Amino acid sequence: MKVYEAVARAISDATDSPIFGFMGDGNMDLIVEFAERHSRTLVHERHEQNAVAMADGYARFSGRPGSVL
Repeated sequence: MKVYEAVARAISDATDSPIFGFMGDGNMDLIVEFAERHSRTLVHERHEQNAVAMADGYARFSGRPGSVL
């Protein structure tokens, strides 16, 4: 098992909230793992601040944690 597979499994086991963020060289494998094996909703953003703001808004509105990559 690779590290990104273990991280994806741990986050998926902890919550089923959508994931906010954007794909880059450092997290590409992790995002693909979420999308293909864990059927998670990925909300793509163009900037880290927007992803954090969206996850915060999601958490405040739904009462569930928002995940950011």
